[in-house]
Amino acid sequence: MADFWGVIGILVSVGLFLVGYRQTVGAKKERVATANQEVEKILVRRVVLEGYTPDLDGVGRLIEGKARDFRVRASDLWSEEQVLNSIFTRVVESDFVSQEKREEILRRLVPAMAQAEEEPVAEQKAMIAAHPRTALMSRTIALGLMGAITSLIGSFVAAFPSLVNFDTTFPKLFPIVLFTLAASGALIGALILFYRLKESQQELPSKGEAVATGVMFEREVANVLGRVGLRYDMVGGARDVGYDFRVDHRGRKILLELKAWSRPIPMRVIAEVAERLRGAVAREGAAEAIIVTPTNLGLPKEAVGEGVRMMTLRDLRNYLAHG
Repeated sequence: MADFWGVIGILVSVGLFLVGYRQTVGAKKERVATANQEVEKILVRRVVLEGYTPDLDGVGRLIEGKARDFRVRASDLWSEEQVLNSIFTRVVESDFVSQEKREEILRRLVPAMAQAEEEPVAEQKAMIAAHPRTALMSRTIALGLMGAITSLIGSFVAAFPSLVNFDTTFPKLFPIVLFTLAASGALIGALILFYRLKESQQELPSKGEAVATGVMFEREVANVLGRVGLRYDMVGGARDVGYDFRVDHRGRKILLELKAWSRPIPMRVIAEVAERLRGAVAREGAAEAIIVTPTNLGLPKEAVGEGVRMMTLRDLRNYLAHG
């Protein structure tokens, strides 16, 4: 009989945790997903049906407005760059847009997409980058507390018959409570791990996470340059000069443009970035320019054109050390 009530207590704990998760974290994720879909749907309609040419300010205001409508932070939604990439994808994959219309729409999208690649100033980066880490820690603590409370409730349920019958001797209650508490905690811990793995595989990074990724990538590149022993200047400020690092490599000036791209990017956007780099090379009198990415995107050399290279961070380290 004690085992039966122990199982009942475990089921109560897990059930309460699932309900609590659904009403808190799960409800917020649904609001975020719906807000992202609304932003995408509105812009696709305006761009395709009304000839609207999106700009970053307009897209940003729309994101903030929808964030307020759905009671979430704007930093939880897709970034302007991700929204524009999503619109680009919807236009390219649509069978209801003629080729001429599609090309005309893409020409209007490319300037805003290229502008979205510009990095915010350092103060904005620091403020936005801190949010994902803080949010993740707060959510993990909240889920842990929820799991602990529901496990305790389940343990109380398992011990309830004994308490009702005044059979409260310690040797009899302790094994039931301990078994229910341990089993409930293990199952709830497995559920938390499952949800975290599922979220990491299914969700696109939010605006704050996307910026934080860029900041971390800049730090990695700076660390590599420091280990190789090269002098460099990190270019900052609100005005985009076409590159992020100016490196002195054995008397040769090399310009680095960092792009924390983790998936294929439209060729036109890459061409725009490469063209800005060529202009920076001519303006600065540099020897060459390199676009640095975290992983190999498998793009042909023709994507960047003459005078610009594309390397992973590992390739860059080897090139600077031995090239």
